[in-house]
Amino acid sequence: TIGLLLVLMFASPCRAQTTWHTNSGNGHEYAAIPAGSDWQATQQSAINLGGNLVTINDAVENVWLRTTFAYTRFDWMWIGMHETDYNLRTWAWISGEPVTYTNWAPGEPSGPGAEHWVAMEGTRFWDGQWADLRDTWPPSFGFVHIGVVERSQTAQAVPEPASALLLISSVPVVLWIR
Repeated sequence: TIGLLLVLMFASPCRAQTTWHTNSGNGHEYAAIPAGSDWQATQQSAINLGGNLVTINDAVENVWLRTTFAYTRFDWMWIGMHETDYNLRTWAWISGEPVTYTNWAPGEPSGPGAEHWVAMEGTRFWDGQWADLRDTWPPSFGFVHIGVVERSQTAQAVPEPASALLLISSVPVVLWIR
């Protein structure tokens, strides 16, 4: 019984392996993750992994991201830029870093209205340039959407909530067995 409880406590149920890539230019780690239902859900997944959606500081980092994650064959990659003032069209990084570089595609940012989130284009249109998009992906186009998490190498992943829930839910079983 104690052995089963220990296995349940330390097991990580149904958790996909995250592959981290280190950028030698800044020492940060990056990982591609499946896009959530929207930008905010994808950002929450990034937080759960100990980081944020990526902040892109220069053209070299933009190219590094595009080529490093080309294996995912993504069409759109959520990045950590979002609109903070919808009237003034003010853009900011979720990390809080200043915006010192942008790589907008021709005609972008295009959407006053509901397009408050930024994604890098992969292969279909502008090959690594950015566009402002709605918070949710169009469901019928068949595009491949990812997010890229950035964290410093000293960041520690946040414990998975499912493991804690599993531990808590096993307590009544142990008490019932006794």
